[in-house]
Formats: sequence, C-alpha cells, structure tokens
Amino acid sequence: MSRIVLEDTLSDFFATEDARTSNGDDCNIESAQNTSRKICIFQFPTNAANRRYIFQDSRTTPTVSSAISGLILSPQRQAWMLGGDLGVIFIADEGIPDRSTWKRAEADLEDTLQVISPSTRYKAFFSHSSTSLAELVGDATVIPLLPSDDFVSFRHHVDPDTHYDVLSKRAIAFSGLPTPAARLIDFAPTPDTSIDAVITSALSTVQAQTIPFVLKLNSTWGSLGVYVVDSETSLAAAIKDVEPLLRDSLPSLNATNAHLHPFTLVLMDYVPGPCSAVNFYVRGDGTAKFSSATTQIFEDEMWSGGISITRLSQVIQRSMTLYFNKQHIILCLAVTAVPVESI
Repeated sequence: MSRIVLEDTLSDFFATEDARTSNGDDCNIESAQNTSRKICIFQFPTNAANRRYIFQDSRTTPTVSSAISGLILSPQRQAWMLGGDLGVIFIADEGIPDRSTWKRAEADLEDTLQVISPSTRYKAFFSHSSTSLAELVGDATVIPLLPSDDFVSFRHHVDPDTHYDVLSKRAIAFSGLPTPAARLIDFAPTPDTSIDAVITSALSTVQAQTIPFVLKLNSTWGSLGVYVVDSETSLAAAIKDVEPLLRDSLPSLNATNAHLHPFTLVLMDYVPGPCSAVNFYVRGDGTAKFSSATTQIFEDEMWSGGISITRLSQVIQRSMTLYFNKQHIILCLAVTAVPVESI
C-alpha cells in the first residue's frame, strides 16, 4: 500500500533545533534538554482544577461531550503535523467513564496512522490516570499543548510560566509587534469583600471605551473569550458574559499566580475587514518557517465559528518570506501570487 510521507512536521522543526544546539549555536539552551526524548501532551478538556495555569474558558465543569470530542478529533488532526520522532500522550480522564470510547478513538487513530509512512508517523499513547501519565513520560522532555498544574513535576522544553505568558493576549500587547493598540485592565489579589467594587470599576472602564472595539479575556484559547463590540447591544452582551466570569475567577487570584495575570481584560482597537492568520514556526535563532494561512469564520458579528483553509491560500508559501525578530514581523508578499484578501 502506498503511504503518505509528511513534510515540514513539528518533529522536523525540533530536529533542526536539536542539530543547531548540538553544534553549539545556542549556548543559552542546555543540549541535553533539547536532544532528549520529547513527548507532546494533549489534555481534554483543559484542567479546570488548575490554580496556577488558569484558562478562563475552562472554569466550568468539564462535560462528557467536550472530552469525547477532544479525544476523537485531536489525535486525527495531529496525525498530519507532528511527525515521526515525537511521542504523543492524549489525556481525557475527566468525564469519560465508558472505556469503550477510548477503544474506539484508539482504533480510529490507528486506521489513520496506517495511511502515513512509518518514518513520519507519530507514536500515540492514551493515558487513563495520573499514574499511567507519569509512567509514559518517564524522563522525557514534555511539550504540552497548554501548561497545566498536572505537569509541573515533568521536565519541560519551554518553561511553563513562559509558555503561559506567550499564549496570553496581554503578552501580545507588550510584545512590540505591529498589533492594534490595546488598553489593559489588570487585577491584583483582592479580599472577597472588595471584589464587587473591583469588578464594578473594571466594567465601568470597559463601558467607557469608544465603540467599536474588541474585548478579550487574557487567558483563553481557540477563539473563546473574544468579543467584537460594535454596538451598545453587543457591549451589553459582552458585559453580561464577563461579569459572572470575573466574579467566579477573581477569588482564585493569589500570590502564586498573580504574576501571570490570568484575568486581565484587554481592550483592543477594532480593525474592520476579514480576519485572517498566517501561522509559522519560530526557531530559537529567530528565523521563521511558514506553516499555513487561515481565514476566520464568524457565525454572526460577535461569535467565532472556526477557521477555513484552502489550497489557494497556501500558494503564499512560495511567495512569502517572513523575517522575525524580537521587535517585529515583516511580511514580504509577492503581490502577483495571491491577493492580499486571501492572506
């Protein structure tokens, strides 16, 4: 049977980093850490019990449907991007009591992996408990999709605090990258008796912002916690969502997580037009490699409905060069290849 050989996988990306490090090109990263066995970890849903690495969209009780959805869909998606040198652990302990679901997910994934050449096929493991997770990880370096309190005892490829910060909307505002202007509403640990006043003050600042603007919760992912405020009606809807979330979340802010600013509100200028993204890997030396271009889909004016990706939009891989450094990203486009609207 003819099998698919994957190119430009995440495994290839780390192999390039390992070769560069072993050649002494980066003295700030220990070679042993970069060349050790690496395991990616995907957890479904995100651990709502986290007290340090808090994600605001995960503060509700996990549901069986969300856990099953992650367990079924993510292994299939990762099959086409991770590559052959990585081990991958999938965790969905919460909300999936029926082990037959695990068996079906494992069988479906095996069918998919059989289509891919063994040289570019990742090694999949399914963890049913914290004990089995520790046994599977062993002395490997972990690369979690999201930092989690459950993983703090493992050796990380990237420091979990740094990982959490890089994922945040607040970090983008401070990055120096060419992004829309942003105003931040930070919170400090507050006695329970003062939380109402703190929330009232924060939401008053939001309501005073000139419409249109975008309100973002700092520590969310997957397009959750982003509100396009273009009218008094959408502003009221956003406030209605955010107020109870702050009331539930702010008591969790303490000395161990305050430096991560998990509950910051980001008020960002609204830029009209299509919402698109160019995705790429950034290596330790600052060079970037194109991955894909996607377009955001909105179910209505306020809510994201996912992304679309087309073959045409990927043509820019041949006509785009990305220069990345600590200050900015410059996108150099060959305008004859692809219309700007498709980027």
